[in-house]
Amino acid sequence: KPRGLSGRASRIKISDLLVRTKRRWVFYTIELEEEMKVKYPYFISKGQDFSFEITGEAVTEGYLTINGTTGEVFALKPIDREKYDCFHVIFDVYDTETNQKIDKELAFDVEVKDINDNPPRFIEFPQTFTVSESQVEGYLGVQVIAQDMDEKNTKNSTFNITVIKQTPPVPKIQAKWIDEITVHLTFTGCFDYEKAKEYNITLEAKDHGTPPLSSTEIISLNVRDTNTHMPEFKKKEFQTEVHEMKLYRDVFRFPVEDKDTPNTDGWRAKFFFISGNVEGIFKVETDPKTNEGIFSIVKVTTFFSVRENP
Repeated sequence: KPRGLSGRASRIKISDLLVRTKRRWVFYTIELEEEMKVKYPYFISKGQDFSFEITGEAVTEGYLTINGTTGEVFALKPIDREKYDCFHVIFDVYDTETNQKIDKELAFDVEVKDINDNPPRFIEFPQTFTVSESQVEGYLGVQVIAQDMDEKNTKNSTFNITVIKQTPPVPKIQAKWIDEITVHLTFTGCFDYEKAKEYNITLEAKDHGTPPLSSTEIISLNVRDTNTHMPEFKKKEFQTEVHEMKLYRDVFRFPVEDKDTPNTDGWRAKFFFISGNVEGIFKVETDPKTNEGIFSIVKVTTFFSVRENP
């Protein structure tokens, strides 16, 4: 698709450019006899024959050429403004009879008009990130940056970044503007690991050009479980009998339930005696695999009957 010089604007006349650049040519003096008795209109001179030549990067790169006879300048192929936003073109005018320059070196600029052919694209964002279940409402700790390669400070290069979709939908995640290319992801509400362990957030960057162009990216958010649930005994009473003067390993076990993520610090139970073990006869440990409490007798005693109500 042509850019800058296209369709109707693909031809330029040198004579027009001379006016715009406030240049003028000085010709030789034409003599006329006063009060001539001739039939009017009377021929006194004819235009001198000229040839035109242009030079510059636009010519060497094959974008512009000139009709050496008429002085009309033509665009030969589409121009990408992101590569060339302006060409400085130098032209010379020659007398075809003497092949001498008629004027000093003249020049004109060809500015390539921008069209909206670049969507804004995300250049800095995390594909995945993790937040704690207990994260405080507000900033998520995620920064996103986008960029549009069209002409700066125009509708074609200004854009919005928004969250157009998230699953699941709660808590609500939004994009907060920091500057013209940067947003921070924020949220209102709270995360619940038991309800949702992962989120997919779809971001869109859309410019203000006509027609508007856009691009999207998906960010994955993982929720890290925290210690939000207390362990609970599955039984409220345990009873056993043992022989005196003996040590016993694993007399019985306390099964517990904890709804936090298995094999995490928030899930792993710790057991304590709050009464009845002043002499240190008993010991309770945690099975690292099952999270059960293991009750043992570690000190010889003469007689006892154990009845624990944790």
